[in-house]
Amino acid sequence: ATAQKDRLEAAYTEMWKRAEERYAPYKDLDWLAISRDPNVDPETFKQVRADAEAAYKDLAFLHSEVNGRLEEARKAAEDARQEAAKACAAELTDPMKGIKDFPAVYPKLVEFARKSGVEGIENVTDPTMLRLLHKAYLYDTGSKTVDAQVQKVVNKPSRVIKPGSAGSNADASEKDGLNKALKSLRANPTDPDAITAAFMAKLH
Repeated sequence: ATAQKDRLEAAYTEMWKRAEERYAPYKDLDWLAISRDPNVDPETFKQVRADAEAAYKDLAFLHSEVNGRLEEARKAAEDARQEAAKACAAELTDPMKGIKDFPAVYPKLVEFARKSGVEGIENVTDPTMLRLLHKAYLYDTGSKTVDAQVQKVVNKPSRVIKPGSAGSNADASEKDGLNKALKSLRANPTDPDAITAAFMAKLH
């Protein structure tokens, strides 16, 4: 519908331009003065006046036609957009194949897209594109979560333990568990179990 509207606008704009060009030579003529000019042949005046009236009628008709047709095209495009938006929302709020808590997530996706330099995201009604945006959003927020948790681990005060002591073996075991938890968290940054495991490993 949008493509059709654009084509109609282009076509009517060209027609309007030609009609204006046709009427332009007659636009500012003083018909009364010309009719009283003895040097102007009455038949010539009559023909020129008829041509001017025909050009004006074409221009007036196009003005009315263009406005009417373009308004119809705009309405059709808006109706189509609204229908697409409804269908998109219905699909993405579907409990089985949609995005969890989509109504609450959508504003976050819009904000994320704008911050990422994507313009006109609020006009997107393609569920596939919004799913891709959602995946990018999860990846971005998940990566930041991982970085924050890793930084906390890095900043965790270390204990001084003598080599060969029982504490040394326990510390090695804890470190191994922490590394495994962090590895799992990096692989699944949005997995609640992986996040919980990393937190628990850090607390030991």
